[in-house]
Amino acid sequence: MPHITFPLDDYVLPVAICHLPQAKNISIRIAVTRDRITLTLPKRASVTSGLAFLESKKAWLLQHITPYTAFDFRDGAVISLWGEEYRILNKAGRGENSLENGVITIYGDASFLKRRLLAYLEKHFLAEAIKRSHFYAQQILKPIKAVRLKQAKSRWGSCSNQGILTYNPLLIFAPYPVFDYVIAHEVAHLQHMNHSPTFWKLVETLCPDMLLHRQWLKHNGHTLHCY
Repeated sequence: MPHITFPLDDYVLPVAICHLPQAKNISIRIAVTRDRITLTLPKRASVTSGLAFLESKKAWLLQHITPYTAFDFRDGAVISLWGEEYRILNKAGRGENSLENGVITIYGDASFLKRRLLAYLEKHFLAEAIKRSHFYAQQILKPIKAVRLKQAKSRWGSCSNQGILTYNPLLIFAPYPVFDYVIAHEVAHLQHMNHSPTFWKLVETLCPDMLLHRQWLKHNGHTLHCY
């Protein structure tokens, strides 16, 4: 899929171009990260016509696109984990990384701070995801084969027919109740491998505030894709 860029005021918008023979009109699809788009063109439409279409939609794009802003993972920076703020403290040498009293302490060379920090956060996330998954699974008397992590652009979680639950570790940057809703959602799939009214009723039983958390992800989920 070819890529171009489109100037959007002070921001350069990445655009992926997709020609589809079955497409009747030029269309725009905003990525879940909200910092890039896919421009779909009918078979015989030119890139020039696509750019003209983007120009005509510039005001709309400015309202819906969020320029990419990376998280700050430097020593002394403050990040939000499950709704709580933590200051990053990088210590030289060897030691046991920790997350307590508003401080996340990461040992090692400063040049590897981001990598070590994210690895530690994924380990912390996985432990909590396993605990909460089994908590909800016990409520519906369903077994779990495994819990895994996978960072994805468009999915917060998944459940396989074999009982394998997969979660997006970016959810550690969301409020804890939102993370917990995703856990309940995927565990509910152990009983209903669909999105039927019966499935949603089960999710609501497990997580009474599910609508609130679904709305949070819909409107704020893109902010988690920032590194």
